[in-house]
Amino acid sequence: MIIEFASSINNRSFRIYRLASGRAPLELSFVRDVHGPEQLVIFDGDEGKVATLHHDTELRLQKLTERGRLLARGLLALPLRGIYIAIDQLQLTARGDRWDPRVHDRVTDVMRDALAPTAVEFVEISWEAILSDPDELT
Repeated sequence: MIIEFASSINNRSFRIYRLASGRAPLELSFVRDVHGPEQLVIFDGDEGKVATLHHDTELRLQKLTERGRLLARGLLALPLRGIYIAIDQLQLTARGDRWDPRVHDRVTDVMRDALAPTAVEFVEISWEAILSDPDELT
């Protein structure tokens, strides 16, 4: 599986990671109800700094698949300001004004763990390409 990623040209701390082949197979989806109205589950990065998760955080975790919950819990441990989990992509805001390569490496580790046993390769693409429909590029 190939995961594409790119940082926003207007906000270097904002980055999208998505499956390169369009929609995820249902068994790889991060969000539980792929046909429901809420297909983007949002977490504040500070939620991971508390000893016990807030009730609202627990409710949002329930909207995710088991794979999505594993992904969210891993991401909450990282230095991120914002975590947005969709069916087949992540939208992440790092702390600071741009992405640190060490944070990227930790994000890729969390994604590999969540998508295991599927092998994952990460490829950086342009911001314009990541905003386009991946199916239009093939």
